[in-house]
Amino acid sequence: GIKNGVAKKGLFNKLYFNFCFRFGKAIKELFGFNLGRIIFKPLRKKVGLSSVRLLVCGGAPLPAYIAEGFDLLGIKFLQGYGLTETSPVITLSPFDKPKYASVGKSIMGAELKIANPDKNGIGEIIAKGDMIMTGYYNNPEATSEVLNQGWLYTGDSGWMDKDGYFYICGRLKSVIVTAA
Repeated sequence: GIKNGVAKKGLFNKLYFNFCFRFGKAIKELFGFNLGRIIFKPLRKKVGLSSVRLLVCGGAPLPAYIAEGFDLLGIKFLQGYGLTETSPVITLSPFDKPKYASVGKSIMGAELKIANPDKNGIGEIIAKGDMIMTGYYNNPEATSEVLNQGWLYTGDSGWMDKDGYFYICGRLKSVIVTAA
């Protein structure tokens, strides 16, 4: 990655990068201003990211430090969540207030909640809305396993914070991915 490339440039470059990274993080935390667009402009240009201002990730939740790292480099990083059965997105981090560890809030038209939460608030993420499939083609048994009164039981475990942001913890159902 970028940090490995900087480390290969020598001790001074590594120290300078780490100082700028930490300084930028402190300024952002203290004043809400992201210096990354300015400080790391030459670095983004050198690695071919000069025109990138936004990255959106989906597929699996990433560790918070990755999203924060891109953000501190001056590239806004948002996460989303969805499944094939949800056509495909049902959450997205708000552009103006992302939480790095979260997959965001439900999008307009999607209703999400946590089914059967444990004492820590972790349960199965379920979703409802016009973007939810009506069923699996010619497979009513599989459909009845995931759809109940319009709610899609995603098979993903997660929780929702007090601000309505969702977090993925893992899978409740086994998924087999093959080369086909």
